[in-house]
Amino acid sequence: MSLRNAFRDPYDWLHAALGFAACLINLLPYGWILSMTFMFAFVVYEALQAEKPLDSYCDLLEFLVGYALAVPLLLFLT
Repeated sequence: MSLRNAFRDPYDWLHAALGFAACLINLLPYGWILSMTFMFAFVVYEALQAEKPLDSYCDLLEFLVGYALAVPLLLFLT
């Protein structure tokens, strides 16, 4: 797998959706705590998976892309 293979699997889109949701959780009262917990849990989950490191890096990159795409919406809604 190379970095060009990101977003080819339905699970890749799920990682991006989880990142999107982790960003929008900040709209809730004390949502930043939930968001940081969610991100920490995802990073730990990826670190503990038995797969190639590049696959885990791609999963983290997909999560961060989803988070970054939600930031403008978060700023608009606050």
